[in-house]
Amino acid sequence: MKTVQWILIGSRIFALTCGLTVLGSGCGDKSTVTGGPTGLSQEEMKRNEDSKRAMEEASKSKKK
Repeated sequence: MKTVQWILIGSRIFALTCGLTVLGSGCGDKSTVTGGPTGLSQEEMKRNEDSKRAMEEASKSKKK
């Protein structure tokens, strides 16, 4: 009977450590650098530049 209890305790500890390992690994977090110095792709950098330019133009038109 004691052997069965120790097997159950061992299996719970094993499951707990495996679960903590999965949580610690980031659960599939893919936040790696994709390119460029800031980690943005060329398309994203172009979009950001276009957005920045549009905001500057809108700011200038409000001042007039």
